[in-house]
Amino acid sequence: MATCEVFSLDPDLLDFGPPPDEARLPAPVPYDTSMAGEATMVRLGARTYSIYEQIEALKREVEEGRPMPLS
Repeated sequence: MATCEVFSLDPDLLDFGPPPDEARLPAPVPYDTSMAGEATMVRLGARTYSIYEQIEALKREVEEGRPMPLS
């Protein structure tokens, strides 16, 4: 939904659900593959960026046609 908000897209056009059988991998897929980077960021003296900050940077890249690094 964050992408819809940043790019002014209609979230009602989204369809959520499992992928079609032909698009599934032929092996088990882990339920949760998320990772946390807070400890790494502290050690590097950096910070993490919210999903909104990341999508806003992507929007600027699309609009300006050039990379817009967050750091």
